[in-house]
Amino acid sequence: RLFPVELEPRPAYYARETSGGVPMRHVGVHRLQRQVLCEYNATCRFFSERTACLFCGIVSERPLLGPRHAGRFAASPEEVAEVVEAAYAEGVTEMQLTGGVLPGQAELGYFLDVGRAMQRRLGVAVVPGSQAVLAPPARLEDLEALQEAGWEGVAMNLEVVDARLWPGIVPGKATLMPHARWLEALEHAARVLGKGRVASVLVAGLEPMRSHLEGGEWLA
Repeated sequence: RLFPVELEPRPAYYARETSGGVPMRHVGVHRLQRQVLCEYNATCRFFSERTACLFCGIVSERPLLGPRHAGRFAASPEEVAEVVEAAYAEGVTEMQLTGGVLPGQAELGYFLDVGRAMQRRLGVAVVPGSQAVLAPPARLEDLEALQEAGWEGVAMNLEVVDARLWPGIVPGKATLMPHARWLEALEHAARVLGKGRVASVLVAGLEPMRSHLEGGEWLA
């Protein structure tokens, strides 16, 4: 016996629907005992371009989520805001929005719309605990736009620190922008949003331990 494993208590909003009749549990998943996770789609432009990240887990779930590939966005910004409001009323303190990279990075406009919808719904200028998970926008000034739309933080997932390995492991991201540009975007985001409000995932096991740890130190 190592430790007990228990299911999280089922949140009450799982039994509710949005004003459009969509089950709230289909829009925002309760996890980590404190967070509501909203995924705007389960696809990515890198699939069709055959440049998906080599470790991508969305690829494996695609056959299970066929209906969600009919459009770019699984829920309207207003529906996301409704679910966030319901989850926060139950004690949730964080929300995260994520999904694949779309052609022309069309997801940026959706992030802005969701942020503004949450601002209106919650009556706040900054949505506490909110995190936009996306690729760096083509224009760094769009990070300021995300802040103005109410996002408290952003996550731009580098995945691999070693610039020599980056094109081979995340080929789609490598064609989107150079490795150095991704680092520049992270630094700019930290200046705009403040220390502790910018994150980046590093996937263990994809590169030598030394560069992996150096990447963690650089991010910190």
